[in-house]
Amino acid sequence: MSIDIWIKLNNRINEIYKNNEADGIVITHGTDTQEETAYFLSLTSRYDKPVIITGSMRPATAISADGPKNLFDAVTLAASKQASK
Repeated sequence: MSIDIWIKLNNRINEIYKNNEADGIVITHGTDTQEETAYFLSLTSRYDKPVIITGSMRPATAISADGPKNLFDAVTLAASKQASK
C-alpha cells in the first residue's frame, strides 16, 4: 500500500458519492495495512456515507474461512441506513 494508492482510492470514493452512484462502499483489503487505510480514509472522506473495509485472516482453504462471512457482513453494514456518519 502506498500514499498514491490511498489518494486514488479516496478520489474514487469521493467521485462515486459526488455522482450519487452508491449508498455505501465496501473495500476488500489485506490485513497488513488495513488499519492505516481505514484511518486515512476516515480523515479524507468528504461524505457522510459508509466506507466499509473488510479482510480475512484465515485462507479460503481453511475449515472455517472467514472471508465470505466478513464480506457478507460488510455489504450488510454498507447497505444499512445506520452506517452513515
